[in-house]
Amino acid sequence: MSLGYNRPLYLLPFDHRQSYVTGMFHFTPPLTADQHDLVADSKQVIYDGFRQALREGVPAPHAGILVDEEFGASILRDAIDHDYVTALSIEKSGSDEFEFEYGTAFTLTAGLMNLLLVLDVYDIAEGRKE
Repeated sequence: MSLGYNRPLYLLPFDHRQSYVTGMFHFTPPLTADQHDLVADSKQVIYDGFRQALREGVPAPHAGILVDEEFGASILRDAIDHDYVTALSIEKSGSDEFEFEYGTAFTLTAGLMNLLLVLDVYDIAEGRKE
């Protein structure tokens, strides 16, 4: 019996939120709409670099991204549309101890993630995805 993910995976993590906003930009939450857009734009630059690496030969089945939905929702949608490996951070940013971002709503979020996994498995079984 095979357990877990059994292929090489090179994951680009850019799911930082609290430390990224305060350390890199020196913003203090809550952010203005313009500040939010600036942070989201900076994450788009990172994602553009990921896509450039794929164009230059990094094997897509072994490359993936870990991004937050607060600043990277459009990135996640695009990555899913392009069949890239994606991971979504679910922990609450800026906490000293682990907490789920959405508290008891985590169950709903996990259920949606499981649905996406089932759809991926189905696409692999049908030969539409590796």
